[in-house]
Amino acid sequence: MKSFYSDLGVSIKLRLYSLQKHQILIVFLCFVTTFFLTTMLGIFGPKMLITRETNLTRSQILKPVIFESPSMGKFHQQLWITGQPFIHGRKEEFIRQFTLSIRALNSEDQHLEFLNRSRSIHCKNEMCDVFSIFHLDYLHDENYRLEIKFFNLDELKNLDIKNIIFKFNSYNPSFTKLELWYRFAFLFFTLLILIWYTNSLKKFSLRDWSIEQKWIFILLRSLIFFNNPLLPLIVLVNSWIPHLLDAIFQSTFLALLMVFWLSIFHGFRHNDRNFTTFYVPKFVIVFSIWLISLFLLVWQQIRSLNDPSYNLSIDENYYSVFRIFLFFFLIIYLLFLLYLMVRAAAELKKMPYFGK
Repeated sequence: MKSFYSDLGVSIKLRLYSLQKHQILIVFLCFVTTFFLTTMLGIFGPKMLITRETNLTRSQILKPVIFESPSMGKFHQQLWITGQPFIHGRKEEFIRQFTLSIRALNSEDQHLEFLNRSRSIHCKNEMCDVFSIFHLDYLHDENYRLEIKFFNLDELKNLDIKNIIFKFNSYNPSFTKLELWYRFAFLFFTLLILIWYTNSLKKFSLRDWSIEQKWIFILLRSLIFFNNPLLPLIVLVNSWIPHLLDAIFQSTFLALLMVFWLSIFHGFRHNDRNFTTFYVPKFVIVFSIWLISLFLLVWQQIRSLNDPSYNLSIDENYYSVFRIFLFFFLIIYLLFLLYLMVRAAAELKKMPYFGK
């Protein structure tokens, strides 16, 4: 009895096909309302970042500068220090290189070793882009003191640097708390929906499930990890591992979602779904995208941990190679998806009831 549907060569009918017009309208309104409420929460909720600015003139930055961060807690999560120069008298676009040295002063005011880093400033007219100085992926102290020296500024005299605005950026504690409650709520509702969905289909054999039903079951399970039950560890543990796990969970869900769209469009009126011929090519393409993205993320995390002044420009050559491969597989994925969508639309038009 459990394989009744598969013996007839059909799968369990989707509930969507039996919904009446007013039921479909209710489902659509529920989706739009939920989307609207979450959007309003994001717009009118607390700001994601809090910033403290320090404005120094050219004469001040020619000497060593000591910065002290605001008081930091666990809910601030990370710390970024950036700089943005402002200049006089240039009405053109240009790029200049300079060097800065950074060293941290610990709680005992012991002087640690200087880190010399090259930075570039990209300016257009009198406005320059922001450049990175210092970044901490997780906070293990309440306050941070840095000594920064700028070099090669004498070679930039023709730029007539008026001042540099330094910004201390960190996550807003109110935003962090909102994110924890927000994702916990989605985790709770995902668990409820998964339990209800599994219970409604448990009386049927897995062979009788349609491809959509199988994929919804997989995506619901991965959505639990996307909402991350381990998220509170980010503010409870002095480690970069919870941040990495959160990124892995989210990227894995997005990768499965990419495979889902390929499988749905390819599976339209396509009953031969052998794993080797049907799924392996899709997993190879998406797994390549997932692996390259994850490698770039882990590489940046490890380099940032060992060197808070690390900037992507240091490994620009390596990143360029991986970015080329990433874009290559993304283009293949998009072309493959477009081909499957066009073919599915052509198959749909061939159906006898289409347009009636």
